Amino acid sequence: MNKKIAASILLTCLSMGFMGAAQAFPSLLEKNEAALYTPLRHTGTRWTLTHFFALLGKNDKEAAEFFGGGTPTDSADGTFTIGRTYPVRLFGENREAGTLYDRDGKVQSITVQLEDPRAAAYEPVLTWYYGAPTKVQSVPSEAGATYTEWTHENARIRLYQMYGLSALEVTPSEKRGHTVTPPLWGGKWIPEDIRRITSGMKKFPPLERAIIKTYGIDEAERKDTRYAYEILDLDGDGGLDVLAIVSGPYTSGTGGDSALWGTFRNGTFEVKQTFTLMRTPLIVTADPTSLIVRRSGGGAPSKIVRLDLKDGKFAESQDENVMKNLKKDKAVVLFDGVREMRL
Repeated sequence: MNKKIAASILLTCLSMGFMGAAQAFPSLLEKNEAALYTPLRHTGTRWTLTHFFALLGKNDKEAAEFFGGGTPTDSADGTFTIGRTYPVRLFGENREAGTLYDRDGKVQSITVQLEDPRAAAYEPVLTWYYGAPTKVQSVPSEAGATYTEWTHENARIRLYQMYGLSALEVTPSEKRGHTVTPPLWGGKWIPEDIRRITSGMKKFPPLERAIIKTYGIDEAERKDTRYAYEILDLDGDGGLDVLAIVSGPYTSGTGGDSALWGTFRNGTFEVKQTFTLMRTPLIVTADPTSLIVRRSGGGAPSKIVRLDLKDGKFAESQDENVMKNLKKDKAVVLFDGVREMRL
């Protein structure tokens, strides 16, 4: 058994022996709107965590379908498989996730040792995704470990702080509900081997205000207007941007929906550009910096177009071979399995 798997098993055992009462934990996201999104440079983290949730309870054959199959880990005597290890992208880091099977040969825990030894560095991201922690264990165990815990659907997420290291563990929640399955990706025109990112799952007040102001949406129509967003460095300038899809009577037509690109400047959310004729999912590429979208409807034939970034704005490219020239390793898919929210 290698050291990483041994550490995963040790962490699982430690988690079962923790003592102490939970305490209230104020949301880190209530302090400053502009600061909320600083930790969210972790492209792919939510996608990875969603698949962790889906992996729980799977047998080895089913587990081999996740994250490229991973590598089986055998017991010390080599007579049976006790888990798998997988290369994953988490919190902007390339890490290794280790699973541990229960007596029935099904995944009972997933553990990842994190790069930053300070667990607090990862708390804002998890709090943004899953809300305020449901439990905080601040009294160290006999092994010197503390943890912060979130519960989401069928899973319990624990962020551990131990001497000189931090780790994330995902286990079934005590009241396990329906089984979580990975998002069913749409967009058959998009190659399956391009990395996907699910959209934001929490309401975003600064973006909502910008949508209302930009499109002049009155109060009566807000209940019929929905939006989805992703946070990323869209133009490669090192800043944090928001790309949102907006659908509703003011923003949509037979040709598609509207989109809005914005960013924070000096603590204020500003709109950089708006788009029309947008359909989800879409592709964002880094070489060149561009948006790729399928256009259809309004009596026009379906067409895949690329919008290239030039002089701070996206404009339609004349490239007739958009998908043929696509560099898959420089691309991500957004808004596939989109989650929309009302204004």
